[in-house]
Amino acid sequence: MSKSLNPSAIRSRELIIQALLLLMENKRYESITISEIVYEAQLVRKTFYRHFVNKDAVLNEYVNLLFSQYINLLKSSNCHNVQQSAVVYFEFWSNNIAFLKVLQKNDLLHFILNKYDELLPLINKMFPCKKTANSIEQEYSISYSTGGYWNILCKWIDRDFIESPTEMARIYENIVLHSIIDE
Repeated sequence: MSKSLNPSAIRSRELIIQALLLLMENKRYESITISEIVYEAQLVRKTFYRHFVNKDAVLNEYVNLLFSQYINLLKSSNCHNVQQSAVVYFEFWSNNIAFLKVLQKNDLLHFILNKYDELLPLINKMFPCKKTANSIEQEYSISYSTGGYWNILCKWIDRDFIESPTEMARIYENIVLHSIIDE
């Protein structure tokens, strides 16, 4: 379970991740074994367990990698409003459609939700809002945002990504800024 920066260790982790993702395309996640993963990766079990405790840890590492890429994209995109950050969000996920579909097929989208719960407070600090809310309101606001992003992403997946990332950003902006939901 080391996170060695040794190039060989990094390569082994990458091979294990890619093997799991490849196997998930044709086989249910719960039926994939560690033996199958290491066989596909052309590694030995000892190497697997040197880096991961189980296949959930492998999937978590890949989700962590994706969210690191997303955060770096957000930082470099110089977003100044809801619409701009939503475009980045939906463009990012549109570049990872195959992974989202595999997660959905295996009932594993909760891996994304869990990462949202962990990272949205950090992302929120990167882009502080102009309104000053007390810490309790801020916590609820972050939870609200997590649920919104999560459910809109799930609906977009269910609709097979019919709308473009730009259209999804417009929809999200309308919901957030203009609450199109009738009370």
